[in-house]
Amino acid sequence: MNAPVLSTVTLLTALYSAVGTGGDLQFSEVLNSGIVHQHTGTGPGIHHERYFIGGGVAVGDVDGNGYADVFLVGGYNPDPLFPHPTPNQLFLNQGGSFVSASLPAFMRPDDCTHSGPLFADFNHDGWLDLLIPGFEDNCTVLAAGSANGWTNDTVGSQLPTTGATIGVAAADYSDDGRLDLFLGRWSSDGFISQLFEGTLDGSFVDRTVGAFDDINLRFTFTPNFEDFDGDGQLDLLIAADFGYSKVLRNQGGIFTDMTDPLVITDENGMGAAVADYDNDGDYDWFVTSIFDEDGVAEANWGISGNRLYRNDNGVFVDATDVAGVREGDWGWGACFADFNNDGHLDIFHTNGFHLGNPNPPPPDSCLIDPSFCHDPSRLFLSDGDGTFTESAAAVGLIDTEQGRGVACFDFDHDGDQDILVANNAGPTRVYANQLTGSQWLTVIATDPVINVAGIGAEVRVASPGGDQLRRIRAGSNFASQNAAEAHFGLASDSLVNELTVTWPDGFEQTLSNVPTNQRLLVTKDRILISSFD
Repeated sequence: MNAPVLSTVTLLTALYSAVGTGGDLQFSEVLNSGIVHQHTGTGPGIHHERYFIGGGVAVGDVDGNGYADVFLVGGYNPDPLFPHPTPNQLFLNQGGSFVSASLPAFMRPDDCTHSGPLFADFNHDGWLDLLIPGFEDNCTVLAAGSANGWTNDTVGSQLPTTGATIGVAAADYSDDGRLDLFLGRWSSDGFISQLFEGTLDGSFVDRTVGAFDDINLRFTFTPNFEDFDGDGQLDLLIAADFGYSKVLRNQGGIFTDMTDPLVITDENGMGAAVADYDNDGDYDWFVTSIFDEDGVAEANWGISGNRLYRNDNGVFVDATDVAGVREGDWGWGACFADFNNDGHLDIFHTNGFHLGNPNPPPPDSCLIDPSFCHDPSRLFLSDGDGTFTESAAAVGLIDTEQGRGVACFDFDHDGDQDILVANNAGPTRVYANQLTGSQWLTVIATDPVINVAGIGAEVRVASPGGDQLRRIRAGSNFASQNAAEAHFGLASDSLVNELTVTWPDGFEQTLSNVPTNQRLLVTKDRILISSFD
């Protein structure tokens, strides 16, 4: 049933609504979700480390039925002694369960390794497209979505098809209404990360030179666009390996390195999550890294663990130890989400690492340091005061495989945040959140003319329990993305006093007295849309 038009917001309510009946936070693995997928590792014939790093998942509603679909990369194994790899796969969400969809051959080449796929509407036609970055030359694919299926727009996009890309992020950093791209490269062979500005026809122009003069962009894993200093321009937060993590301030399309080496000290920045975890109205940054519990770096890795960089009025401060989130073993994909719907964001991250053949015989880095081979994922539940309690095992999240990509989203529309873990050289796992008895609100924003997924929109809610802020993003958790929606846990609040959506061009829409326990689709007022050339 459609809600009435209130204020300047058009709301389509009751996409799904459910009220819980009581209970505690608990997860269970969903064995019959319909997602049957095995990422394939490489055999002993290939020893480049990136093959044991890559993988990932993209999440987005490609068919327009209101439910987020899942695309998973399959990996590639060129060694003839090992089985042929599982290809890239798309799983369509039918309302909480998934069915495998057929894909054209160009989206599942069996001689390529892919990592970090991303859904976004790059050509602004109202349908999600899919960028599938490749490791080998001529393997990157841009598939344009439409009502009639997928077409290959790789050549037309003018994106490079050389250089191994791990993860990507999309946003309108140039403030012209079109989505831009940052390609994160982890490479020792001369390829650096690149910035591309989007054009009206869906093609891209390389802006790296000029935007990043004298800034070293090597070994990038996880980029995120975010306005960390509140000046209205999207900056870049880059989690990178070997001490190359960066805080880059956008000043009219030219980025200035604002990295404080006394604060940004993650030794091996891997995954990342960006959100307002302390509800103070600005965006904080969590970076996964390597915590070696024996205190000895047996090879070229750091040992000091994750970092939580709290935003203090546009300046990052290290809140890692105060928060209690340092120890995560060999961390990868991460997300902020309010898993128990108490109004405070929690942190989930997956982990694990070994080099060499994932099946015996060795070589295998597990023989060097076995602690990273079966380390469990972490769930840091917020205590509501800036500190967290690690609770993964206590709530049923028992995952000890080679986790890489993570997607946190409500796949079954029951009002809580579920988790998908995309493993390297292993199966994809789906964990359903069984939380009941809490209040929540999920907001989906769309500008059908030029920004169908609402990328870059900010959503704020004010309720009796306090104020909360979310950004709808097409960013990277590590080689992965969440659904383009803003989920709010609201504890016992049955009403949101005020909900405000601020669009990338600054236009605001506000709704008062919004009932909780529903999904709202906020459509931008077309009359006030800016005209983009």
